[in-house]
Amino acid sequence: MYYFEINNLINLIPYIISPPPPFNQWLIIVRGVFIGISLLLTFVIIYLILKTTWLSFSFSENIIELLTYKPLGAGKIIKQWQRIKSRLRIDSEAENKLAIIEADLILNSALEKIGFADKTFEERIKRLTSDLLPNTDQVLEAHKIYNNIVYDPDYKLDSNEAKNIISIYEKALIDLQIL
Repeated sequence: MYYFEINNLINLIPYIISPPPPFNQWLIIVRGVFIGISLLLTFVIIYLILKTTWLSFSFSENIIELLTYKPLGAGKIIKQWQRIKSRLRIDSEAENKLAIIEADLILNSALEKIGFADKTFEERIKRLTSDLLPNTDQVLEAHKIYNNIVYDPDYKLDSNEAKNIISIYEKALIDLQIL
């Protein structure tokens, strides 16, 4: 008895799987339309990738980093750092303060770019291990002086102290392989 029912079900499978002939014609048409749309969108994507500068920029970025052994934005940071060093040569308290502010901002933005996007500068520095940045305590002290400069307009800063603070920031940037 079961054999008869199973045999009938097996004989019905081809009718269940294959759709009726009119539907089969519509299925071929719909399939052709979707294949055409897929090919059109594929060509549009390829055209847009070739027309934009994204592909050439990402390729040239990797080549520049490979040939210079430095990250792509390092040239800009080096120029900013040279400007900071030239501010120290002027031997003016205002220029020294500005040099410290710029140095702190460079280190802060560099830490954000390499993945330390905490809320405050202190949190970013505390997350760094001593392998990455051996002078974390000195950097925190330099940042306190930065805060004094920014929030206290009457803060006095002599040129030797400014040079010492800039050397702390420079060592930190060198340790992070930014300079």
